[in-house]
Parts: sequence; C-alpha cells; structure tokens
Amino acid sequence: MIEIDISTIKMFLLFVGVILILVIVFVIARKIQRELRNRDIVVDKDETQRRWVKIETLLNSDDSSSYTIAIIEADKLFDNVLKSMMIPGNDFGQRLKVICSRYPNINTVWQAHITRNKLVHETDYHLTQDSAKYMIKLFKNGLKELGLM
Repeated sequence: MIEIDISTIKMFLLFVGVILILVIVFVIARKIQRELRNRDIVVDKDETQRRWVKIETLLNSDDSSSYTIAIIEADKLFDNVLKSMMIPGNDFGQRLKVICSRYPNINTVWQAHITRNKLVHETDYHLTQDSAKYMIKLFKNGLKELGLM
C-alpha cells in the first residue's frame, strides 16, 4: 500500500490551485483583450461634429494662416478620436498605423498628417486654399470611415 503523508497532499493541492489561478487569469486576460479589440467607438459624435464646423469655418477664411490652423486642428481632432478609441501608440503616427490596419481606407489621412507636419516644422512651407481644402477632405473622409461624420 502506498503511504502518502499529509504534507505531500497539501503541496499537490497548492500546486493545482496555483495552476488553476493562472489558467483563470489567462482566460480573463484573453476575454478583456478580445473585448478591447472589438470595442465600439466611444467618441462623442456631437462634439466631433461641433469641432469640425470650427475647422471648416477656418478653412473658408481669406487668411492663409487660418488654413494652417484648420489643418492643425483637424490633425488634433483625428488624434483625439484615436485616443478616445483607445488605439495604442505613443504618438499620432503610431496610432494611425494601428487604425490603418483595421480601416485601410483611412490610409489617406497619412498625406494630410504629413502636410500638417510640414506646416509645423518647415518655416518655408506654404499651402494654397485648394490644397488645404483637399487635406481637410482627407481628414473628413477618415472620420466618415469611422462613422463620425
């Protein structure tokens, strides 16, 4: 007959308990991960549209600096939307890469974001109103793709 002392049984139960807890934590983590991946947009659509009206007002001004501000504001708005959606990334560029993998049509926002960077970082970069309108249209199309316009 096999003799099993009480300490061996306790160790076995402790081991099984630890394994069981690890499995439960793993299953819960996977469910949370799946839920975050499939999460609906938690963005205030009315606020987004209110800010968009201000952007379009800037764009329709006769002042060229207003076009620059409109593009910067549209870029900030789009980034705030991505943050609200909990898209991971340290900056807008990283978040844009992630969202483009889910929504390939948003890829055109890159052109508008690059234009925004040129406006901010290159002192001799200027934009016509038509070019600015086109960039704003790219941001707007991205927001439409996300169901916010």
